[in-house]
Amino acid sequence: MEISSWLPKETRSITEHLAIALREEIIDSGYEPGDRINPRLLSRRMQVPRASVDAALRRMVDDKLLDGSRGGARIPLITTVDVLDLYAARMAIGEVVLRSLALRPQRYLVPVQLALRQVEASAPTRSGIDVEDADLHFQQELARASGLRESARAFEALTLRLRLFISILQLDYSPASDRIVSDDRAMFRALSRVDAKTAIEVWRGKVDNAVRHMAGLLGRRRFDQELWTQLTRSLG
Repeated sequence: MEISSWLPKETRSITEHLAIALREEIIDSGYEPGDRINPRLLSRRMQVPRASVDAALRRMVDDKLLDGSRGGARIPLITTVDVLDLYAARMAIGEVVLRSLALRPQRYLVPVQLALRQVEASAPTRSGIDVEDADLHFQQELARASGLRESARAFEALTLRLRLFISILQLDYSPASDRIVSDDRAMFRALSRVDAKTAIEVWRGKVDNAVRHMAGLLGRRRFDQELWTQLTRSLG
C-alpha cells in the first residue's frame, strides 16, 4: 500500500531513542536521582557505538534532560515544582495544538487515529509501560498533525523530559488504562467533529489527573493545589 506524502515519517532522533533506552536502564538497573549513568551499558542495550551514546548524553545534558553539574551525565533530581512546571507547559502547548488540529482537513487525523488504535490495543495487556508508551505516542501524533512545527518540537522536548520523570518515579499506569483510552477516544471524537473546546476540556482533565498522580509519588510533600491553579488559571 502506498503511503500518502502527508503521513508523518519516522522522525525519532538518537536522543529520543536514548531516552527510551535510558528509561529501560533506569528500571532494570535501579538508577536513582543523582546516580551517574553508565554509557557502556546503554551502548550495549541500544546496540549502537559508544561514541553515539556519549554524544547523545551530552545533548541531553545540554537540553537539561540530564544533570551534568558534577561531571558525566547523572539522573536529575525531581521536585514537586518541576512536576507542576512540566505539566503546566505541556497543558498550554497541548491546547494550542488541539485548536490548530481542529481547523485542519480531516485527513490529518489519520495518523492520530492509527496511534489511538495502538492505545486501545495496549490497554488490555494491563502492562502499564505499554499503555503509557502508546498514550505518549498518541499525544505526539496530535502535535505533529497540528501543522505547528515549533509547538510540535517544544511538545516533543517536554515529552522526552516526561518520559524521564516517569522512569525515575517508576510510575505504573496500568490502573489508569481505562481512563487513558476513554480520554484519548474522547479527544479524537471531538477533533473529528471540529470541536476544539471539548477536546481541550478532555485534555485539561487528562493532564490534571496525571500531574496529581505523579506529584503524589514524590512522597512527603502534599500536592500544591495553589501553585497548580496559578500555573494553569489563564489557560481556560
